[in-house]
Amino acid sequence: MRDSPPGLPVREAAVTLLNSWDQKPSPISHSLDAARRQLEDPRDRAFLTNLIFTTFRWLGWADAVLDARLRQGLASLTPPLRNILRIGIVQLYRMKGREPHAVVHTSVALAKRMTGDRRHNLVNAVLRGLLREPPGEREIRTGDEMEDLARIYSHPSWILKRWDAQYGRERLLEICRWNNASPQLSFRIRGGGAVREVLLSELRAEGLSPEPGALLPDHYRLEAGYIPEESRWVKEGRIVIQDESEALVPLLWDPRPPILDTCAGPGTKLGRLAEMSADAGVVLGWDLTWERIRLVAETASRLELPNIRCVVADATRPPIRGPVGAILVDAPCSNLGVLCRRPDARWLRRPREIEERAALQKELVGEALKLLGPGGLLLYSVCSLEPEETDGVLAPFTLEEGGPLEWVEPAISLPEDIRGGRGRLRIRPGQRGMEGVYAALGRKAA
Repeated sequence: MRDSPPGLPVREAAVTLLNSWDQKPSPISHSLDAARRQLEDPRDRAFLTNLIFTTFRWLGWADAVLDARLRQGLASLTPPLRNILRIGIVQLYRMKGREPHAVVHTSVALAKRMTGDRRHNLVNAVLRGLLREPPGEREIRTGDEMEDLARIYSHPSWILKRWDAQYGRERLLEICRWNNASPQLSFRIRGGGAVREVLLSELRAEGLSPEPGALLPDHYRLEAGYIPEESRWVKEGRIVIQDESEALVPLLWDPRPPILDTCAGPGTKLGRLAEMSADAGVVLGWDLTWERIRLVAETASRLELPNIRCVVADATRPPIRGPVGAILVDAPCSNLGVLCRRPDARWLRRPREIEERAALQKELVGEALKLLGPGGLLLYSVCSLEPEETDGVLAPFTLEEGGPLEWVEPAISLPEDIRGGRGRLRIRPGQRGMEGVYAALGRKAA
């Protein structure tokens, strides 16, 4: 098109992704990965990821503002128009470095291309109106305190009510701000001090400024910049992209073989276990689908870890009898501790799912305990801090409740503020600059 502005294809890809998500809400990661592969320029791939994730972070706020500005409401629009306006307002007010009039021009061109009618005039009018009169809190208030917070901080109100009861208002708002910020890239450098310094020099030569992580000597963060999954450092297995809170989990124990990870995909934690157990034999990973197991196999290959064995298996119906010396149950969960990194999850979850996930988690732990030999270690982890998914899962299996599980002190020393009791790690979203995680270490009584 003669009047097509730069950046139109990547924004069209974003709207197409959001249209599909509107029709069938599901985790955005798979469709986003597919869309990224269609873009040749790494800068376009990075921008698409940033635009989609920022839109999901601010979706509740954007919808509230747009609904207030549209005479017939946001629901009156077709999905393409709705999503063109969503990414437009997000670029104007929630992303840095966007030239306002260029955003309007591109959005209008996008509406012409994707709608084929004269509704581009509506896009032009709404976005120019937002430039003349920036959105404020007053126009989206409802009079209901928690609903107002849900709109302003772009989280479902039922989640905010839970966190308000658990943490209090001040901490609730801290978590919301963390969830709505662009996440720092967190990564682990494999290898000792000399290897680490070489790689840090390479990163700095590329204009990146890695800073040390909060706790682990091999962990670093990027306040700005990006290391794509297809970079040579990742493909060669020299860097593992992983939040530091998740990297802490495998370090909590010193397991004896045989070691089993019952929910292994995509293999990042299993890979660390394999590194720790390189001289002690095979580590085994299970997951439900070939797709998840393929990811584990790719991780093992990239990190050159021949001691990983992975098979498709349902951990609620174990294909072996045991005994096993150590089992990691990195259980499927609500993801409510990682809404910064997985912003779409806040719009996918429903209140009933907390209890449903907890029931599955209890089943996974129960089956794992049957496989453990006497004195065997169980390490349970989730990226959620919800009581039902954390202590509530493990309590029925503890010695105090007549079960076989006794808490064990971690193999590494933890700062007091992230200890959740004996044998437990508990990190709130944003605490020490990390994503939320819960982990607990126990031993099966003889």
